[in-house]
Amino acid sequence: MWNRTSLPPSLSHPLARVMEFPLPTTQWGSPSSKKRALLIHGLTATSLGWYRVAKALQAHGYFVMAPDLPGHGTAPRGGNYKISALAAMLQPYVNSPVGPVSVIIGHSLGAVVALVLAHNLPRASPTTLILVEPPFRPPTQNPASKQTVQEMETIIDMVKHDINNVSSLTIEGEMSKNPLWTWEDAAWKILGFKLCDLAGVDALFRVSLMLAETVFKRSDLSAV
Repeated sequence: MWNRTSLPPSLSHPLARVMEFPLPTTQWGSPSSKKRALLIHGLTATSLGWYRVAKALQAHGYFVMAPDLPGHGTAPRGGNYKISALAAMLQPYVNSPVGPVSVIIGHSLGAVVALVLAHNLPRASPTTLILVEPPFRPPTQNPASKQTVQEMETIIDMVKHDINNVSSLTIEGEMSKNPLWTWEDAAWKILGFKLCDLAGVDALFRVSLMLAETVFKRSDLSAV
């Protein structure tokens, strides 16, 4: 069981009581609710970055679960960073005895994990799947092309720079780059950089190089 009260007071946030899950998980709402939502964060982020979306869902009666993916937040480091492995770790969230998950939202990397997870969902009940900024490329664009690889390497270098220089990031600076963000949005973003595992981030980027081709050309997503 994970207690979010271990966060610094300046970053604390009122959260619902915590249940047992395989990964560190932030929760909002009543665990007994039949309306359940799973939120999957993106690369270098944490579950806390979902707080605005989660509070909106909670206001509509949802029990919201937002795990920290491996290599992020306070989740374990190392291990298998394949997308299918990440999706397998989230399987207990959708197999709850209380009831099925009715909404899954994934952002960036989380969108890919959500897609693979949804591929194995039971067909007994409908699930709304929302993919926010999924890192997919058109099927006509070769993900292994020199241009695509160079673009990915540039992004990797930028992310590594932010991770290695996280002490220089400021709330004001992040808000100036993202005018619609709140103070909390910027704080959670910086915290995400501070807590993520550089080796894990690099491994996930490498997996992403072959992602588009696999998703668009295979019906079996277990290789991702």
